Amino acid sequence: MKADEQNKIKLNVEKAREIINFLTSIEKKKEKLTEYEIGFLSSVELSMLNQLKLINAAIKGILQQQGGKKKEIVIAQTKTKPVFILKKQKQDFMKELQITESSLDRIKKILKKSIVLPKEKKQSLKPSMIVLIASRMFGKIGLRLSNKDTFGSLKSDLRKANIPLLLSTYISLMLYLTFMSFIFAFLVASIASFIHVFSMTQLLKNVAVSLIIPPITFVLLFVYPSMQAKSIDKKINAELPFAALYMAAISSSGIGPTKVFDLMARSKEYKNIARETRKIVNKMNVYGLDLVSAIKDSLRNISNKKFVELLNGVATTIATGGNLQTFFEQKASSLFVNYRLERRKFMAASGTYADIYTGLLITAPLIFMLVLLLINLLGTSIAGLTPLSIAVLSIGAIIMLNIGFLMFLQLTQPPG
Repeated sequence: MKADEQNKIKLNVEKAREIINFLTSIEKKKEKLTEYEIGFLSSVELSMLNQLKLINAAIKGILQQQGGKKKEIVIAQTKTKPVFILKKQKQDFMKELQITESSLDRIKKILKKSIVLPKEKKQSLKPSMIVLIASRMFGKIGLRLSNKDTFGSLKSDLRKANIPLLLSTYISLMLYLTFMSFIFAFLVASIASFIHVFSMTQLLKNVAVSLIIPPITFVLLFVYPSMQAKSIDKKINAELPFAALYMAAISSSGIGPTKVFDLMARSKEYKNIARETRKIVNKMNVYGLDLVSAIKDSLRNISNKKFVELLNGVATTIATGGNLQTFFEQKASSLFVNYRLERRKFMAASGTYADIYTGLLITAPLIFMLVLLLINLLGTSIAGLTPLSIAVLSIGAIIMLNIGFLMFLQLTQPPG
């Protein structure tokens, strides 16, 4: 091999080593960076990898010249040292080099950051003491009941509500808490009977009343996962338009779909969507599924229909080789239209609620108090109740109605 060719290979190898060292330093610093900085550096990394491929192709071309094959090699000047590139690939190399060198100052500023973002607290996978006791007492019954069709919907609700318990374990917990509520209600009923003059009739009445508590406890525990799933559904609805726009911005940097989902899973701003996206990322990292298969496998455990549609669209776009950035931008646009319409509907409904509140809970009580004042002046009573007693009951009813109205507004208000 001629000395000139050896020098060319040496320069290319040194440049390749320089790029690899730079990429390594970026990877080491990523834990200290924000998601936006990671997205920016990912596009730079992609450009550097393309440069590495072109440098390696040139080395191969230089070696092939020894075998008699003619490969036209030209010099390309970088900020640090010259490299040798195949003539037909020089334009591509200079384009990638320009991306890297134009961003060099910003890259160095990012890598010098000393601020370390707080790490997420790892959730403990150890079951609580209550769950352990419930499993020991009612584990076998819970396992038998989990195979019944009656609890089929409960299994799906547990996954959608992100409750980290098996169906059989949750049923055991339901039975244990129902049993404990019966013990507690029975003790309270017994103590209440002995506080006053004791009588067997009174004791039996109190015990009978206490028997109502366990069924109520069981029903509440049965519907709790479903209620939690609906709550998550509403929160995802509020985050989805902005998350879709965020994913479109990440895609525009040229990074792959897998990296887009990885960054989304680590997001602190869209916590509920990040939790659902983390399920997909875990299926890729733990089970070795590809992105499309991981998405398809996760859809049945996601409560929000709009997010399911978005993920289905992502899977289809990837499978058909479509433009993911364009898809996210179009989806974000349609989601923002729906988001604004929901807000307008709520504002229109709020006007109606305000009129009802004014008439029912402000005007009506004032008129009713005036009527009570007249009854008091006349010295009469209603159904054996004095005006004062009626006034006290009315104030209690108004307070309860106000609380109920506030709860209604809270439930009907779109989140976000």
